[in-house]
Amino acid sequence: MTLMRDIGRGYLALCSYNCREAINILSQLPSHHYNTGWVLGQIGRAHFELAEYMQVEVRRIESYRVEGMEIYSTTLWHLQKDVALSALSKDLTDMDKNSPEPWCVAGNCFSLQREHDIAIKFFTRAIQVDPSFAYAYTLLGHELVLTEELEKALGCFRNAIRLNKRHYNA
Repeated sequence: MTLMRDIGRGYLALCSYNCREAINILSQLPSHHYNTGWVLGQIGRAHFELAEYMQVEVRRIESYRVEGMEIYSTTLWHLQKDVALSALSKDLTDMDKNSPEPWCVAGNCFSLQREHDIAIKFFTRAIQVDPSFAYAYTLLGHELVLTEELEKALGCFRNAIRLNKRHYNA
């Protein structure tokens, strides 16, 4: 029971944006629980929220994992890691075309290359695949700002916040 309590406490801390506390709690899990894609993904998200991009490592344990890869791709975008982002995009779109995450990763890939029209198409596809995926609206909104389509961008940010009240990125 203490394992579930600790995972819950770590997740609650992360959802409350107490990222250092979340990292501390989750880092104390036994290694066979710590070294899972879900836990490493949550720790990666905490580092992302703290803008500690170099410490984010999500795919080391579960290379087939799709969940959370949109955050990892944003990290690669911020670090200007175009080759790694391109490889991640190819891997995920080959693996799963029915989830929003691969399309967000592909959108980030083209955004980094300043191919904004293509990025917009991929972010739009992510929304079509899962209309409740708030982060896709956020990424689309940011891309629309870059193309100076501010009214559409504002609509995307509003949709993201409607779907997730705590989604500060929008």
